[in-house]
Amino acid sequence: DKKALLKALIRLSISTGLYPECLALQEVTSEPYPCSAGHFSEVFKGTFCGRSVAIKVVRIYQISDIEQVLKVFYRESILWSQLSHQNLLPFYGIYHLDHVDRRLCFISPWMENGNVREYLAKKPNVDCLLLISDILHGVRYLHGEDVVHSDLKGDNILVTPAGRACLADFGLSKLIDSKVLSWTSLYSTAQQGGTPRWQAPELMNPKSEHIAANKESDMYSFGGICYEGLTGKVPFHEHPRDSAVCLKVMAGQRPVKPTQNQVISSRWGMMENLWPIMERCWAHDPLKRPSASEILMQEPFLGLETTDSRPPNTWKGLTASQLRNAMRVVKTSG
Repeated sequence: DKKALLKALIRLSISTGLYPECLALQEVTSEPYPCSAGHFSEVFKGTFCGRSVAIKVVRIYQISDIEQVLKVFYRESILWSQLSHQNLLPFYGIYHLDHVDRRLCFISPWMENGNVREYLAKKPNVDCLLLISDILHGVRYLHGEDVVHSDLKGDNILVTPAGRACLADFGLSKLIDSKVLSWTSLYSTAQQGGTPRWQAPELMNPKSEHIAANKESDMYSFGGICYEGLTGKVPFHEHPRDSAVCLKVMAGQRPVKPTQNQVISSRWGMMENLWPIMERCWAHDPLKRPSASEILMQEPFLGLETTDSRPPNTWKGLTASQLRNAMRVVKTSG
């Protein structure tokens, strides 16, 4: 089946240090300076086949690790290239920025609307519930494919031109030998990943180093995303130091339910329905957290799609290779 073939392809890539030639892009141009940067990557705006793209460049500090980094990079590229959903950022391919140190790049569409927190700040009257539903659909799809995101937060959720949320990852949170990408399959050698304010307590516990990010820890992070959507602030915003947040979460504390004046006025009506879901997502016992599928089958998400008037994203149902071919056809005909 498809999953077995994908696993075989990934094993072949890891053993040989090679990747499918169809993933390599040769027509990418980049602006000279990055638009944003994290600890392990920089994001440039560029063009591919006449369209704006995001170029995520992986920072490599130790040349001796390059072969291991390449294996992980190719594995994740193969995995991402086989995923296709309208609430998942498409993957166009990989690109070597230069031939000196073989700097590695992920190429994906450029999202002018930015991330979901920025978008909601600019447009406070947008239906936040639809965006949260988008996120749930994206998470449900990933988990159905046995893929864990491991770093869900507002910064890693972009808004498409159609006004739909899609899961992305512009930070590299997973480290193996100090260099790993955070789109991680359940059958990979993932370790802990994520950002403290959204991270599940079991991933913070120093006595549980063997515990990997999983579907349940993704659902814990989803609760934090809901908090961002309702308040426009990150979880535990009243505590500026991440170390203090870690101690509180490990002690069993969770974000405090906001009062009406702390919630964006147009979203207060969602609070009573969403807060119990958020509390379940923040359960200390991972097995007590609901799945994305369970949440979508209850209020306020049940039947929400029937009232959704937004247009579909242009890539709906297309794989990475189909997207590249479609773009080249458009460019040729233009």
